[in-house]
Amino acid sequence: MSETLDTLGATSAPPHCPRTGLIEGFAVDARGVATPLSRQELIDGDGVTPPEGGYLWLHFALECARSWLPGHLDLDEATLRLLLAEETRPSCVQHEDGLLMNLRGVNLNEGRSPEDMLSIRIHLAPGRLITVRKQRSRAIEDIRHELRKGAAPRDAGSLLLRLIGGLTDRLEPVVDALSDRVDALEELSLRADTEDLRGELSAMRHDAIVFRRYVAPQREAVTRFSMNEAGLLSKKTLQSVRDEAERVTRVVEELDITRERAGVIYEQIAARRADEMNRNMMIISVVSAVFLPLSFVTGLLGINVGGMPGAQSDAAFWLVCLLCAALGVALLLVFRRMGWL
Repeated sequence: MSETLDTLGATSAPPHCPRTGLIEGFAVDARGVATPLSRQELIDGDGVTPPEGGYLWLHFALECARSWLPGHLDLDEATLRLLLAEETRPSCVQHEDGLLMNLRGVNLNEGRSPEDMLSIRIHLAPGRLITVRKQRSRAIEDIRHELRKGAAPRDAGSLLLRLIGGLTDRLEPVVDALSDRVDALEELSLRADTEDLRGELSAMRHDAIVFRRYVAPQREAVTRFSMNEAGLLSKKTLQSVRDEAERVTRVVEELDITRERAGVIYEQIAARRADEMNRNMMIISVVSAVFLPLSFVTGLLGINVGGMPGAQSDAAFWLVCLLCAALGVALLLVFRRMGWL
């Protein structure tokens, strides 16, 4: 293909859109040999018919394809609505003789956070695979790179399977890294000042929740894809799709474990902090309980009225000090016997 849209912005409408919005397209014959398509072939209609025994893969940019896809490629309203939707959630729906899917992947684009998951809209039909993206996907870029070399899966369902596998390949390390961070924080929480860890634990728990929001329905979408009965997949490919569904399930389980562990560590830190505060309050309460009767005695002896005992005695002050000390020791012994100390 003579040109691509790789230089276009990833999230906003580019200043110049090619007429079709096609990023790249390939015609794959029955032997699995891929030939790039040009936009002009798509416009002229030459690229719309798949090779005999093969298939087409057409990959579009969302913002650029909005004005061209309607009315072209014989796509009905339901298919167009899914392919051109602004916001999507992972799903898989049987539609006539084909399949409509939405998938999500970690966002590895520059300046983006992995949890800001990118979306890929998919239409799989006999002899044709259409994908539409809003932001760049490295999984798709890897597949495009392989197809430029001429080698491709022999059917469109296997190509979609490769895309699902590529998305999971990039998701697993991110989730594993999140789990490793929880491991490190759990170890730190046992031997360091835990107050600074609570914010990071909250952030990690939030990340796990955000990932799970999309990965959990993606598990259901891939599982539905593995149960496809429209004849779009060979038996071997179906088994591979089931294996991918198991991989996504393991990712969801790891996210659940990570979220729960982060929550447990956070609660342990909060409980430890509460215990420290309770101990401090106990000490303050004991000190107050000791000094309260002493304050009463000294306050009583400090009133300026006649008849105060010991007012004329030189030893009275020391006797009062001795009395207060004895009272304080007695109170401490009582508190110790009661288990307060």
